[in-house]
This record gives sequence, C-alpha cells and structure tokens, in this order.
Amino acid sequence: MKPNLDQLLAQANQQPLPKLEGLEDRVWAQIARHSPVNVETATWRLKAAMISGALALGLAVGGATAAAAAGQASKEISAFGARIDLAPSTLLEGIG
Repeated sequence: MKPNLDQLLAQANQQPLPKLEGLEDRVWAQIARHSPVNVETATWRLKAAMISGALALGLAVGGATAAAAAGQASKEISAFGARIDLAPSTLLEGIG
C-alpha cells in the first residue's frame, strides 16, 4: 500500500531543513563531474572537421567541373573550319 500525501507531508515536516549554504558550489561541482573535460577543444575539433569536409567537397566538385570544361574546350573553333558548332547551317541540320 502506498502512503498517502498527508503521511508524506507529515514525514517531510519532521525532517530538518537542508542547509542552503554552499548549495551553488555543490551543484557546479556535480555539473563539472558530468560534463566533458574539454568542451572548447571538442567544439574546435568539430568545426575543423566540418571545414575540412567542405573544402574537400569543394575541391572534388571544382576539379570535376574543370575537367569537364577542359574536355569541351578542346574542340577546335575556327571561323573557316568545315564545321562550326554555332553556324546556322549546322544548327539547322541538327549536327552538333
């Protein structure tokens, strides 16, 4: 059988009140025990990892884009060539 609320309040009334002196220091000490040792170091490591990942992704995408652009730029464009990609005759024929 569970004690009712009146019994619990009567028991709580008989106990001495806890001292509030040094309570804040005890709370901060307990928080310090459960928190990571170097939160600042962990934060900087996470930021450095994110920046490194973004840089690597940017280099990969930029390199792939530059390689694709270099492959297309290697086509010879000449005003007197046999085939000019933007000439009206080439565009009308659908060759290109």
